[in-house]
Amino acid sequence: MADVPVTTVPGTLQVIHNELRAREALFQKLLPAGMSPSRFALIAYSHIRKSPDLIKCDPMNIVAEVSKAAELGLDFSIPNEVSLVPFKDYKSQTVRCSAIPGYKGYAKLARQSEGLKSLNYNVVREGDEFSVELGSNTRVEHKPKFPGSPNVTYFYALGIAKTGGIIGPVVMSAEEVEKHAKRYIKAGFGPFGTVKDQGRNAEHFIPYGLKTVLLQWCKRHGDLSSRGIAVLNNDLKHMEEEKERPQLPDVNAELGLTDAPEPEEVIVTSPARPTA
Repeated sequence: MADVPVTTVPGTLQVIHNELRAREALFQKLLPAGMSPSRFALIAYSHIRKSPDLIKCDPMNIVAEVSKAAELGLDFSIPNEVSLVPFKDYKSQTVRCSAIPGYKGYAKLARQSEGLKSLNYNVVREGDEFSVELGSNTRVEHKPKFPGSPNVTYFYALGIAKTGGIIGPVVMSAEEVEKHAKRYIKAGFGPFGTVKDQGRNAEHFIPYGLKTVLLQWCKRHGDLSSRGIAVLNNDLKHMEEEKERPQLPDVNAELGLTDAPEPEEVIVTSPARPTA
């Protein structure tokens, strides 16, 4: 697929800008209290401008996905919360995009679950004390060692119910996350494309691992809204489609896509001592 001519990009961006501004009244209805619709539209437009790959998508597709993010209350200005991710639609042979939550986005969706008091997720590093006990007295113990090792061993997510019990936990080893990446990440899939090839040595391995373990927690234990469930299923659908399709090592060259940089900030919640 040929690149979009540079001369058409300003026009496409203008269409997207106008459509986002025209939907500010709709964003006002969709967004949670406290989020300005005009600021949301401006931030979404800024996010789109930073990714040349998105210009290859239909503007109406982009605006629809921005609206989905608004309904979920996900903010494009927060690193690792939500991104518009371009992909090739193999049925229509066109480039489309989806609003895909990052690990902070899945954490926000999970915290909307009924009966959930708090959500804890973190990275376990080499040298940390970490143990999981299942059964009638389910417990997760994590005592980080300081200074921390750069070597990651596990990712975990667990909920604390309002009644005091633990919901979950979901634990994935670094090896399991690497296998997940090799199986599901699309070739050249933005910054996560390096996780597919480099595993735990990739720059974005931790954000990918946190997203994966939180996605699994939401799938198994989250009581999400109908829109949250739709977004979760959409993310899983992209994974299943890629699993069933032979890998295309030159997909970036085929689509003319480039790897859009992702913010480097990685912040996780501090592990809480669970209630028995």
